[in-house]
Amino acid sequence: MINFIDATQNSDFSGDIEQGTQEQYLLSDSMDAALDRWVDGTFAPGAAKKPTKPLNNREKRALNALSNNPIMRENLDMVAGCSNAPELVACLRRRGLEVPCFRVERYDKDGRVCYPGRYELTPEDRPLVRELLGCK
Repeated sequence: MINFIDATQNSDFSGDIEQGTQEQYLLSDSMDAALDRWVDGTFAPGAAKKPTKPLNNREKRALNALSNNPIMRENLDMVAGCSNAPELVACLRRRGLEVPCFRVERYDKDGRVCYPGRYELTPEDRPLVRELLGCK
């Protein structure tokens, strides 16, 4: 059960919460602020955000590779010089890029069907990529 508390009221809540209960209390003004950020797009994936720190070398190599063509996850590991391309892509997404991953049908060494991921930039990502890489 979730109880909502209006934090804008100057009330004493000390008697409202019994010790040992498992109920969650949420502040309604915090939720309103969170919903406002969701509605204005600052929580939405792909929402353009100003980068707070410069790209690291792995991010630069990944964006350069993605700018040319879609790239398979294993190849992105090699190109970027990392061993966890999904985390690298997650970092790029936190910078405001969408970078969707599409599952494509392939065959493994044993001839079984598998579905590895292929990353690519969206048309909306490209202007932000140029900005991040310092291209005009």
